[in-house]
Amino acid sequence: ILSNSETTEPLALVDPLFGLAKSADNWRAAKRHFDEALEIIAQSDQQKFLADSRLEAARILTQRFGFDRSALIKAKKYLAQTEHYYQENVARNTVEHINLNFYQAVTKARLNSNNDAVAHLTAIVDLFDETLDFDHPVELKAHSMLVELYERKGERDSATEHCLAIAKMRPWHDSQEQTPLYRTHPEFPISAAKRGSEGHVILELIIDDAGFVEQAQ
Repeated sequence: ILSNSETTEPLALVDPLFGLAKSADNWRAAKRHFDEALEIIAQSDQQKFLADSRLEAARILTQRFGFDRSALIKAKKYLAQTEHYYQENVARNTVEHINLNFYQAVTKARLNSNNDAVAHLTAIVDLFDETLDFDHPVELKAHSMLVELYERKGERDSATEHCLAIAKMRPWHDSQEQTPLYRTHPEFPISAAKRGSEGHVILELIIDDAGFVEQAQ
């Protein structure tokens, strides 16, 4: 319950409004709560808090309503506003820029701006290669997304480079179940589908230490 009391500190309403946005049934309701919260922050003149909150709003819209193009376009706007502030006020080799680039990439990939998505993901992996000397889950996600995006573009050699980069990383636990980075669905003959034909295949794979298929039978 939000209070309209004059004694209420305006910034105290930000967290409840973000909570309402997170539980909203649709992206437009979430946007209304986000915009109200962001306006309160803007009036407080806390610019870093405002930029970080826009990034968080974009993250939530992308994760919860990423199937809706309009929600993605709104998330993209929040991210552009965040980028404007970060470029002027936040060092490049920070988690803020990493998260910004990642959600820009996710948003643009879902909007089919694959080249832009590749550029943002490349910025992440370059930052880790050039500046940071540790493995991180976001770096792994960036390489994984690059594998899929390059496969979509038909650039298999580039996709393989990122598969090899992942093979050198260890940002996970040995007990974790391994999952495919990229799946190619088999083409089912249209004529067989029209006849209602069905069948099955048993496929045995030998996987090397780097995660590549050595032999398929």
